[in-house]
Amino acid sequence: MPYADPEKKREYMKKYNREWYSENKESHNLISKNISRKRDLRGNKKSFLMDSLGNFCPSCGGDEKLSIISETPLSKPIADHSWPLIKIMLANRKVSLICSTCKYKGKPEDY
Repeated sequence: MPYADPEKKREYMKKYNREWYSENKESHNLISKNISRKRDLRGNKKSFLMDSLGNFCPSCGGDEKLSIISETPLSKPIADHSWPLIKIMLANRKVSLICSTCKYKGKPEDY
């Protein structure tokens, strides 16, 4: 329904959207779909990083309980960053893998 006055249209759409979303919240299951998609996306990013970094700890060669670490502190988990930023960090070697043993006890050359 076209409106000449943008303010009237904004008010109408605000009311319409509120009603539509409250009536159709359950039928679309938007929240759980979004959570599921976000979880899958994070998993895909972690798998990509693990495959790109070799799936083993470069210090001891272990392949159990690997963590992805960054040289610089990040404001959020690495899997929450955008694909282009992840690829840039990989290209510039700003991320690496480390196993839980090396992470907490130190690398083999340290002891």
